[in-house]
Amino acid sequence: MNTRAYVDLLQCCTQNIISFGIVESAKNKDLANGNTALARKRLSEKFGGHNNAKKMKLIKQVNDSQLKKSKDPDEWITNLECLQQRIAECGKTMDDN
Repeated sequence: MNTRAYVDLLQCCTQNIISFGIVESAKNKDLANGNTALARKRLSEKFGGHNNAKKMKLIKQVNDSQLKKSKDPDEWITNLECLQQRIAECGKTMDDN
């Protein structure tokens, strides 16, 4: 199950080199092909944002976000939803408005 979860997690990170690097390097002696628990821990440490400064930065990103003519609306909305989720992980909720 670890191998399958690790591969799924790795595939989810292919568009972001930082996330991909974190997951790809999450290996140890016991799980040389990839450790899912270690990868999740490292991703949480990097992107978790449980402090107030991180929360305020995320809220600013939401407030500053604008849909530009050259940008795909679905990609823009997906990014906003991701930011909303990360803010929720910091303990603050934001409605869809």
